Amino acid sequence: MVPERRTVAQAVFDICHGLTHILVDHVDPTEDDERLCNLVAQDLIYPQKFIEMAPIAPFLDAKKYTWTQALEQFRT
Repeated sequence: MVPERRTVAQAVFDICHGLTHILVDHVDPTEDDERLCNLVAQDLIYPQKFIEMAPIAPFLDAKKYTWTQALEQFRT
């Protein structure tokens, strides 16, 4: 069997995910535990502050930005 090849980005996510399991002492993780580890890994890689500062912010929060404001991102 050939091992699955992982990109660097996938490997970094996997490491962050795995470290979260270790830090919170998951022995037999549930689906909720897996979701938590995914969220922590995601936040470690792309912190919320980064997302808010990035030009994609208008696409992530429909309550805060109008569709017109989101479309403006393509014009700049």
